[in-house]
Order: sequence, then C-alpha cells, then structure tokens
Amino acid sequence: MRMLRMAQAEELIDALELEEEETGKGLNQEMGLGRPCDTRWGSHYKTVMHVISMYPAIRRVLVKIGKEYTTAEAQSAMTMLTSFRSFEFVFMAHLMQEIFGYTEDLSRALQKKDHDIVNAMELVDLTKFHLQCLREEEGWNNFLQRVTSFCVKYKIKVVDMEGSYYPVGRPKRGFYNGAMNYHRFHVDMFVSVIDRQLRELNDRFDEPLLVLKEYFPH
Repeated sequence: MRMLRMAQAEELIDALELEEEETGKGLNQEMGLGRPCDTRWGSHYKTVMHVISMYPAIRRVLVKIGKEYTTAEAQSAMTMLTSFRSFEFVFMAHLMQEIFGYTEDLSRALQKKDHDIVNAMELVDLTKFHLQCLREEEGWNNFLQRVTSFCVKYKIKVVDMEGSYYPVGRPKRGFYNGAMNYHRFHVDMFVSVIDRQLRELNDRFDEPLLVLKEYFPH
C-alpha cells in the first residue's frame, strides 16, 4: 500500500505537469484496492473501477517489485505484469466495468425498501435494454474504441482483430488453433458475457410478480 500511494503521487505529479489533471478541493483523492475476500455489495464494481483508474500506478508498483524484491516475489510481479500490460486484460477489465455499471444500479435499487414492484420491473427492463444495446454492433464498436483509446494512452499493444489469437504469456509458436482475435474477443468474451448476464436476469425475473415479492413482501 505504501508503494501504491507513492506510485499514485508520482502519476499525479506527472499528470499535473502535463496539465492532464485539475487541482482543487475534493479532486485527486487517494484510492485503494479492495481485498480479494471483500464481497460486500458493490465491492467488485468499485474494485474494477479503481484498477482501471489506478492502472499506471499499479503498473509502476509491479515494475518496482520485479526489479527490487526477492526472486520469488519478483517473478510473481513480472508474471502479473505480463498480463497487466496485455490488451486482453484491459479488454476484460473494461467489459467488467461496463457490465457491473448497469447491474450495480439495479442491484442497489432492489435493496431499497421504498421501491414498489412496478418500479422494480421497470429497472429490470431498463437494465436489459442497456445490455441489449451494448450487445449491438454500435455498442461493440463504441466499447472497442474506448478500450483502444485506453491502450494507446498507456502504450499497450492493440491486437489486430483480423489476426490470429494467442493467449497472454504463451509462446506463439506451436499454439495456434485457428482462433481469430475477432471471434475470441467479440464472440467468446463480449457477446458471451452479455448473454450470460441477460439469461441470469431473465431466469431470475421470469415471473415478475412472484419473484419480486421476495424482495418486496409488502
């Protein structure tokens, strides 16, 4: 945590010098990362947001550990750094942020006692609508543009969607199994995750009045 705070401060100084950040009361507050065992409501969404926001600081810490610590710690840090610097990691982190962003609003609303069944079902339908829009071609293109912009900003190699897919950290030679990047990222990851989330919403709220009475018994 000490190293992370130092890395955040260094990143902030660099950003201020480049006029990429503003100063003022309440701005540039320190963020932290949740523990893996922290499964309280909203903790996963918050953690993903912080990982993306703190990306350069976390990367600095991993590089520092890789250079200055013992062999085992250094090796673990460098292995993590390989994944952390990959397009695939950035892609999945942004996808998790996108999905959690929609479902988090619904989840928080369903926990409130003052919602009635009609309003709750409207929120369910709105969440499914947003996910369906994200799944469309325009949603995919906009999402991919955000991921690409992030990669360009932090000098991460952007994969060619028309090229062959290779898992992160594995040698290219001898692995190729015919998978293409577009199929892997668009179909296997993007569409598949959205469809699973939509199925979960449909399964959980397939009988609206009966199911929501569990949330709103009165």
